[in-house]
Amino acid sequence: MSARVRSIGFGLLLQCGITQLLSLALFLPTPAGVVGGLIAPWTGFVLAWFAFMHRGSSFEVLVSACIALLLLCASLVSWLRYRQRIAAHVTLAVFCVLSMLMLLGAA
Repeated sequence: MSARVRSIGFGLLLQCGITQLLSLALFLPTPAGVVGGLIAPWTGFVLAWFAFMHRGSSFEVLVSACIALLLLCASLVSWLRYRQRIAAHVTLAVFCVLSMLMLLGAA
């Protein structure tokens, strides 16, 4: 692995840590508390997919989950394939925000 790929990876890891702290701050007032804050940036799109499959919720939920998954894939591709720092950080940030919004039920 080249030094540039490792540097971008370290930056993304740091961004993930900051996202987790912000997520904890958002979810502490909710009944889910710490558990919701820890899983929100990463599993909101998965829970939205399950909600669509089992409860038959609206089609917008499924579309949001697919968009979130595409954003995660775009972040990984821009990091590993194209080594573009800004694109990787932006797509990962948008993915985390969209995932948290889906878990909160706002999207």
